[in-house]
Amino acid sequence: MKLNSLQLQQHKYKLSSDSFKNENNNSIYIVSFILFIGYLLISALS
Repeated sequence: MKLNSLQLQQHKYKLSSDSFKNENNNSIYIVSFILFIGYLLISALS
């Protein structure tokens, strides 16, 4: 029983770390997209 709960905790931790990685990738993608849009606006205005 103890082993099962330990495995469950490890599995939960792995899931949370995976989702955290995905959120980081999404935020990096969003930030770079915003910077790209800003660059296009600046080059269009000048």
